[in-house]
Amino acid sequence: MSSRLLLAALAVGVIVTGCASTTGQSASTPPPTTPLPTTSPSSSPPASAAPASAGAMRAAIESVAWGDGRNTQGMSKGVPNPQDWYTAAFGPRTSDKVLYLTYDDGPWPPYTDQVLDLLAENDAKATFFVTGNQAKQHPNHLQRIIDGGHAIGDHTMTHADLVALDRDQIRAELGKVKKIVGPMLGACMRPPYGLIDTLVADVSADLNLMPILWTAHAQDWAPGGVSEMVQRLKDGTAPGAVILLHDSAGKEKTISATRQMLPWWKSQGYRLETIPACRIR
Repeated sequence: MSSRLLLAALAVGVIVTGCASTTGQSASTPPPTTPLPTTSPSSSPPASAAPASAGAMRAAIESVAWGDGRNTQGMSKGVPNPQDWYTAAFGPRTSDKVLYLTYDDGPWPPYTDQVLDLLAENDAKATFFVTGNQAKQHPNHLQRIIDGGHAIGDHTMTHADLVALDRDQIRAELGKVKKIVGPMLGACMRPPYGLIDTLVADVSADLNLMPILWTAHAQDWAPGGVSEMVQRLKDGTAPGAVILLHDSAGKEKTISATRQMLPWWKSQGYRLETIPACRIR
């Protein structure tokens, strides 16, 4: 293990214990779960986590080889793949049957409401990466997300391609969401389209926001039937997987896929939890 990666692992230990819309590129085959080291179930994230110290988070973020932000190999399949991002955010991959379900681009009624109803019916938790524009229009949905035991992350004010912006613009896109969401916002962000480079990561660290990408998705932004989405989700299911979905406009098929998958995941012995870095309690 390199000294940088060792530093990341130590920093993540502090983070865990102390503490989307995506590109229009289609995937011809279901994306694989990101191959990462596994640990025993006892090393899985705890049921609750508080925000990490700024120093520990920065050390973890700086350990990642973010690249130029385009991540061509992974994004050709809709899966961002900067080296070591998962380890920075979660620590070593767990072998425990836990999934991290995420929804981007909301809150957007009635889809966010339908997702929250389904999660409640299935005793499942999720993390919602919200845009500032939507959060400003639907503040009551933010409270409902938190009241349901879920978590909220920063998905920028306008769903901007952060890699195309300068430092001040990146800070404004993320900082405005922090002001709108306030104390309900967890210490995490997801870059729109999964595009993140060293500058975006550095600004995220300045704002005490851990970048969270994903290991699997349903490709719910592209044409295709619910059965295809369900199969992609099943193929991407693995211990510690971070699954990308959307609760934005026109996502009826996403709601249908969620309705099918939540009982299936439960039948397979999985529990669905919020992302540790995004938890506020």
